[in-house]
Amino acid sequence: MRRGDPDLMDTLQDHRQVWKRLALEGLTSSFVILLTSSHLVTKEPNGTLKEICRRLMELYMQITVADDTFHAEREYVFLRRPDNSVLRFSTLPNIFCAQGDGRWWHDHRTPGGIMITSNALGHFMYSRTKKAALDQSICTSALEQAMRTIANACKDPSGGKTKYLHCPATYLVPRQPGDPAPLRNTSEFSGSSPDHYAGYFHTDHLIPSVFFQKDRDPKMLKKYDDLSFRYIFDASADPEGHAELMVGTPAKWYDLRNNMDRLPDFVDPERTAELDHQTRGRLTRWLEERIQQRFG
Repeated sequence: MRRGDPDLMDTLQDHRQVWKRLALEGLTSSFVILLTSSHLVTKEPNGTLKEICRRLMELYMQITVADDTFHAEREYVFLRRPDNSVLRFSTLPNIFCAQGDGRWWHDHRTPGGIMITSNALGHFMYSRTKKAALDQSICTSALEQAMRTIANACKDPSGGKTKYLHCPATYLVPRQPGDPAPLRNTSEFSGSSPDHYAGYFHTDHLIPSVFFQKDRDPKMLKKYDDLSFRYIFDASADPEGHAELMVGTPAKWYDLRNNMDRLPDFVDPERTAELDHQTRGRLTRWLEERIQQRFG
């Protein structure tokens, strides 16, 4: 691209806003950025790679991102309800790198380079179930999905060649007497805590510095033993997290305009509620034309 970072930022923001426009109608709940390069694949997981990841995250999020921090300004996606009101959901961006393959953080690998994913769990549950509100059964289903993701973390990245001290990188912990009981006794996860899980990196950190070490399994890694599931199903324990990440908070049309101010008029969210195949095709062509202009 002719202007380097400014053009890359504009491209990311164009796609980010198209994602939000599609998400408004419940057509998607996740945003994926993939940066592929043979130069990236051959880099060791070191400070240089970390700075590339940080720069990509900052161009996407439009904020300064320090190591091992939560997102100070959250990423939001919106969902139109049947009465034309709008809910807003916070997302959790995560970084993935090709260098994770065969290392203790194997679960955060991606082919060919660097990937950022931003997923809105509550938005997904509304869009999938088509329910007017998230009842307890839906929240429990979301909890089981989250627990399954943690339970499926890779236990043996070396394929039996080496015993890794820090694998799996995240794992479920046994249920304690004082834990809440949202799951049925017949659930495959009934013996695990629905309250929290543990891991060797914080799953909410935008840039986990522990990823960017040469060793496949470093001798010393901090253990996080209080990574929360509670926001998924318990409004009383984490009211803000439950509202922003699961059930949604009311949004104003002003919020939507600020989040979609790059988009062409034919997808104005206040005038166009349905995005048919033809309209989505026009949006795709608009994105392609914008990229071509930047390459000149």
